[in-house]
Amino acid sequence: MNWLHWCPDWPAEVLRLVKIDAVHDYLTARGWVQKMVPRDTTRYYEHSTERLADEDHPLYLFFPASDEWPSYPDSVISFLRSMATLEDIRPSVVFHRLTGLTPDEAAASVAAVSR
Repeated sequence: MNWLHWCPDWPAEVLRLVKIDAVHDYLTARGWVQKMVPRDTTRYYEHSTERLADEDHPLYLFFPASDEWPSYPDSVISFLRSMATLEDIRPSVVFHRLTGLTPDEAAASVAAVSR
């Protein structure tokens, strides 16, 4: 299924529960390799075996190097969309694999902390 147009109404605080190290571990466990880039603001990954359909270039992905940026939740949504589409699973399953929480559990956790 194609999840590339999926747009959840999850609060930014829920999306911020996805940690950069969890994204790194998720990717490397699935054959992605982090490559060096000249900017320290970005992490760049290439898949070790998968190629772009119309080219001989590896699949690639950029992800922020910091979760402090205001746009970090948007990057998480983009990541969840991409992985869900590539793996043919729901974005909420990717979220659960990254955080150990369902989106509802994460929202309840965030709400409890903010009280």
